[in-house]
Amino acid sequence: MTQISALTPTKDPLTTRDRQIIATIVNQSDYSKNCQPEDVVTIWINSDDIVWVKMTHGYARYGVMTKYM
Repeated sequence: MTQISALTPTKDPLTTRDRQIIATIVNQSDYSKNCQPEDVVTIWINSDDIVWVKMTHGYARYGVMTKYM
């Protein structure tokens, strides 16, 4: 016999404003597709200071600029 339990939905960490900002940045880059806020799935930074944006139609990758004093 199998038991089915309801999954608890997780809260989306990105706000509507976050998605608008991310889409604006993507659209100002050389990314080949027009990105709408609702296209943004998630964003993360890996250990090499590369920012990744996952969208419904693919990924965008950006190097992080750092300034050392």
